[in-house]
Amino acid sequence: MSRRPPRRTAGRETGSGAQGGTSWERVATWYDGWVGDHGSAYHRELAIPAVLDLLQPQPGEEILDVGGGQGVLAPYLNDAGASVTVVDASEKLIAAARRRHVALPRARFLVGDARRLPTVSGL
Repeated sequence: MSRRPPRRTAGRETGSGAQGGTSWERVATWYDGWVGDHGSAYHRELAIPAVLDLLQPQPGEEILDVGGGQGVLAPYLNDAGASVTVVDASEKLIAAARRRHVALPRARFLVGDARRLPTVSGL
């Protein structure tokens, strides 16, 4: 797996995410492969520990992860007893999250625009 995303092709992108697509649609497959099941080295060594330290998730809490892609934080938040709703504009990344985290009991994955969040019961 290359550490670099695919190069941009000529012309305007027309991804299928919320509000007509995002730049992430173009690199979603590459990014999902790079992040993998447990996060990239960056996620495992820096981002995830920092987010967990900052949030200090507690059992019963509901956490909204806006721009959460394929849900790399979701298992860690679930392990802490929190419920998580991941919203991302990339349909491909949300589809990857749903495939990867199908067994998580307290996780939802929604396609949505951070500027106009979908209505979600409990939020």
